[in-house]
Amino acid sequence: MAADRSRQHVQPTDAPAAATNTTQSIPKYEIVVFKDVMVPMRDGVRLACNIYRPALNGKLVEGKFPVILERTPYSKDADEYWTTVFVPLGYVAVRQDVRGRFNSEGTWRFFRDDSNCAYDTAKWIGQQPWSDGGIGTVGG
Repeated sequence: MAADRSRQHVQPTDAPAAATNTTQSIPKYEIVVFKDVMVPMRDGVRLACNIYRPALNGKLVEGKFPVILERTPYSKDADEYWTTVFVPLGYVAVRQDVRGRFNSEGTWRFFRDDSNCAYDTAKWIGQQPWSDGGIGTVGG
């Protein structure tokens, strides 16, 4: 019974002040989109990407940002919702049509080329002047 009396019930409002105020200091960026940027793969095939970059007052923000990558067989132009969430918070978003789908070159072979193409895409992203080298992914 004594052990039960020593337990504390922590209310959600007991979170540290830093955790509750972090979003107030994050700038709210606008979005500039570069459509159908062709990214070369090791075999010369080029994959189409839409690149969403942070902007302020209609102008690109210079500097390096973390990147979120989505590679999809369902069209990079179809659902851009998540880009409207992350780019205003200071991320670059890259949405890519996988090999042989929509605006990308090559032949689509379900899962066969994905590991090499994903590696080549991540390497390309890491070499861009707007990338800080950090890459996260969304999607399947």
